Amino acid sequence: MQGAKSMDGNLNIRLLGMLRQCAHMVQSDQYKYGQGRLIVLLGQYGPMTQNELQKRTGRKSATLSEQLDGMERDGLVVRRRNESDRRQVDVELTEKGTAEVAVRLARRQAFADRIFSGIDDDEKASLIEGLLPLTASWNDESADEEYE
Repeated sequence: MQGAKSMDGNLNIRLLGMLRQCAHMVQSDQYKYGQGRLIVLLGQYGPMTQNELQKRTGRKSATLSEQLDGMERDGLVVRRRNESDRRQVDVELTEKGTAEVAVRLARRQAFADRIFSGIDDDEKASLIEGLLPLTASWNDESADEEYE
C-alpha cells in the first residue's frame, strides 16, 4: 500500500509539472491573457459593470482596475458611472476596442491551432474529457492554499 501512495505522489508531482509547463506555454509567446480576455468578454457579452467583469474573471479588484486603466488609456474601453446605481461602473468597448475583438479572437484561434497541432481530434476530445473532473474539483475547492 505504501508503494501505491508513493506512486500517486510522484504522479501528482509529474502532473503538476506538466500543467505548469502548459500554463507557461499559454502565457508565453505573444498571447496576452489579461487585457485580451477582458476585450473578448466585452465583445461577447457587451457592456457590463466592473463588478460583473470581476466576477466573470475572478480577478482582484485592484488588478482589474489597473488593467482597465491601461485599456482606457489605449482607447479600447470607456468607463462610466451606472445611471441606475451610481456605485457601479459600466465598462464598454470603444470602436477601437470592438475592432480589437476580431484581432484577438483570430490570434487566439491561430495560437490554439498551433499549440494543439501535435495531437489529433480524438486525443483532444480525450484530453478535454480527462480535464473536466479536474477543473470541476478545482472550482469546488478553495484556491486559498499556498504552495511552493
